[in-house]
Amino acid sequence: MPLHRRRRPARIRPVTSAGQPGQTLAAQWILKILLDMDGVQEVIDGRHAMTGYTEILRTLKLEELGERNIEPEQAIARLKQRQQELAEEQADFGETMQQNLAQLGQALGLCADEQRVLGCALFCLTHRGLAETTDLLGELSNEGAKRLLAQLLDLPAAALRKIFSIDGLLMRAGLLRFDNRSALPLQHKLEPMEGLVDLIHETHANVMEMLRDYFHPAKPPSLDAQDFDYLGRQHAILAQYLAHAAEKRTAGVNILIHGRPGTGKTELARILAQQLDLKLFEIGMSDSEGDAIQGDRRFTAYQLSQQILARQADALILFDEIEDVFNEPFFPFFGIIRRHDRRKAWTNRLLEENPVPAIWISNDIRQIDPAYLRRFDLVLPLETPPRRTRERILRRNLQTLAVTDQWIRDMADHPDIAPALVERAARVVSSIQPSADAATQQQDLQLLLGNTLKAMGNRPRALAQGPHRPTYRRDILNADRDLDALVDGLARHGQARLCLYGPPGTGKTEFGRHLAEQLDRPLLLRRASDLLGPYVGMTEQRIAEMFEQAASDDALLLLDEADSFLRGRAGAHHSWEVTQVNELLTQMEAFNGLFVCSTNLMTALDAAALRRFDLKIRFDPLRPRQALALFQQTLADQGRPYDPEGKHPHPDGEGRGEGSKQPRREPTNPTQWQHRLAQLDNLTPGDFHAVLRARRLAPEPLTPETLLQGLESECSVKEAHGGRAIGFMAAIH
Repeated sequence: MPLHRRRRPARIRPVTSAGQPGQTLAAQWILKILLDMDGVQEVIDGRHAMTGYTEILRTLKLEELGERNIEPEQAIARLKQRQQELAEEQADFGETMQQNLAQLGQALGLCADEQRVLGCALFCLTHRGLAETTDLLGELSNEGAKRLLAQLLDLPAAALRKIFSIDGLLMRAGLLRFDNRSALPLQHKLEPMEGLVDLIHETHANVMEMLRDYFHPAKPPSLDAQDFDYLGRQHAILAQYLAHAAEKRTAGVNILIHGRPGTGKTELARILAQQLDLKLFEIGMSDSEGDAIQGDRRFTAYQLSQQILARQADALILFDEIEDVFNEPFFPFFGIIRRHDRRKAWTNRLLEENPVPAIWISNDIRQIDPAYLRRFDLVLPLETPPRRTRERILRRNLQTLAVTDQWIRDMADHPDIAPALVERAARVVSSIQPSADAATQQQDLQLLLGNTLKAMGNRPRALAQGPHRPTYRRDILNADRDLDALVDGLARHGQARLCLYGPPGTGKTEFGRHLAEQLDRPLLLRRASDLLGPYVGMTEQRIAEMFEQAASDDALLLLDEADSFLRGRAGAHHSWEVTQVNELLTQMEAFNGLFVCSTNLMTALDAAALRRFDLKIRFDPLRPRQALALFQQTLADQGRPYDPEGKHPHPDGEGRGEGSKQPRREPTNPTQWQHRLAQLDNLTPGDFHAVLRARRLAPEPLTPETLLQGLESECSVKEAHGGRAIGFMAAIH
C-alpha cells in the first residue's frame, strides 16, 4: 500500500436494478464475474447459497437462489444455465445511454472501444447489481482492473493500455481517470468526470446541451470596443496575436488578463471574440441547479472543452475566475506557501499543448505559481478605465434613469467606479425606482455603489460629494503660475514632477484631479493612510508598488499629504523615517510619468526632494474677484442665481404676488456682498465646499446671504486657530 494514498471519492449510490436500462448487459457481466472469474466463491456460503445478494439475483432474474434450502452445486448449475440463455442475446447500456455515448464519441472522435470503456465505468457506478458484483473482487491492482475490463468488454490488453495511457483521448478530455497508484475496487479505480453519471442517463437534444454545465457559448458583450481604446497598443497586440493563432491553428496559445473585480476583463474577452469573428465558449462556474462548481471540476471541464472544440476552427475558450483552479495557499502574514502538487507537470503540459486558444481571467494572480505564469504568451493587467471611459459607460448604463449630467460627472471622477459596478447598480435602481425623480435615483445609486466599493476595500469618499459639488473652474485658483499654459504644456509632453503647496483648501488636490481629467489619463490618488504600514519596510514596499502601478497604467500619480514622506532627513529620529524618504526620492528619479505632490507644509520638505521637482507651484487663498466669481458660480449651481441688481428669488421659489401672505424680502446691496467677500483674505475654494455640506442640514434653501454668512464663519474659525499662518495673504485688487 503506498504511503501517500489518494482519498477515495464519494461513492455514487447506484439505483435499484429493477426496471433499469441495460439489464441484459448487466446480467451478462455479472455472470462473467461470478463464473469466469471465480466470483461465485464469494457469494456461496455453505448451505445458505446466495442468501443476501438480492440485487445480484434480481438482475439475473434468479431470485429463487436466495432461498436457504438451495445447495451450492444446484445454485452454480442454475447460474451456468442462465449464462447460456443470455449468451446469444444482444445487449447494450440502454437506448438513452447508448445515444449519449454516441454523441460524445462523435464530438470527440472516440472510437467504439473508448465509448464502451467509458460506458462500462459509468454503468458499474450506477447499476446496483453490477456494483455489488464488482465489489466481490475486492481491491484490484492496475493489471487486475485491466484484466477485469478486458474480460467484460472482450478487448485485448494492448487496446486497454492505449486507452488508459496519458495520451488516451478519454484521459486527455478528462472524461475518465484511471487511478494507477493504489489498489482499489473497480468503482474507485475508474473515475468518470464529476456530474457525467447523471447526464449520461438523461435525454439531450445534442452534445452541447448535454455538456452545458461544463462549458457553453458566451454571452454577447455589454460594452463595446471603444470602451477599451485606452489600452492602445496592448489591445492591438492581443487582437493580432489571437487572429494569427486562430488562422494558423497554433497550439499552446494562452492569454492571462488580471485586475480588480469589475474592471471589464470578461467584457474585453467577449469583445475580442466579436472583433475577430470567433465563437467564444465559457467554462461553467455553476451547474444546472445553481450550485458552484469547484476548481478541480472546472479544470476537468476545461480539458473536455479543449478536446471537443479542437475540431472547430473558429473557437476561443474563456476560463474566468481561475483563482480556485490555481489555488496555492495564501496567508497575508506569511505570503504564498507553495505546495508540491503532483499535477504540476500535467498542468504545465495543459498550458503548452492546448489546441484551442484560451483566455484566462483572474482578479488576483498572487496565488499562481511562476512556473504557470511564464507559460502564458501574453499577460495583461487591466485596471479601472480612465475618467473619459468611465463617464461614457455611466451615461450609457444610466440613460433610462433621471440622473443629472453633473451627478454623472461627479461619479466619473471616482477612480474605482468600474463598468460592472455601474451596470449592476443601474439594473437594481431601474427595477425598484423606474419613475422616481433624479434626487431619489441618485441617492439610491450612491448607496449601492458606495456599499459595493466599501465591501471591495475601497474608500467611497468621492461619492459623498454628490450634487453639492460646484462646477470646477480653473480660473478661480490663485496660483503663482499660469495654469492654462501648464495644462497645455503637459498635454504636449505628458511627463513632469510637480509640487503643489499652500494652505489647506486652496485647490491643490482638486487641481491634480482636474489635470488627470484634462489629459484624459487615469488618476492614481494616494494619501499617507494608503501607504503607511505597521511593519518595517512595508511603507517602502507600498511606495514602490504605487509608482509601479502608475507606470503600468500610464496614470497621473497624485500623492496627497506628501509632507508625511518628504520631511527633512536631518531632523529624523528613526532610521525608517530616512529610508521612507530615500525610497520616495529614488522612485521619483526613476519615474518617467506625471507625478504630482500636494502639501500644506512646504517648509518641512527635504531639500533633496525639492530639487527633484520640475515645478513648485504655490496656491494662495482667493483674490477678491476670484472669490466673487466662485460666489456667483456656487449660487448658480444650487439654483439660486446671483442678481447684480440685488434681487433674488424668494426661498419658496416664488416672488411676492397679489394676495401673498409671505412678507416682502428687501433686496440686499450687491456692493455690500462684494465688500464683505473682499474682507475675507483667507477664503479658499474649500470653504465653499464646507458651507455647502453644512447647508444640507439647514431647513431653508441656500441664499446669497446664507452663503456669505457661512463663508464668514469658516474664515473666522481659521483665524481663531491660526488659519492665516504660513505667511500667505491674498492681494486685494
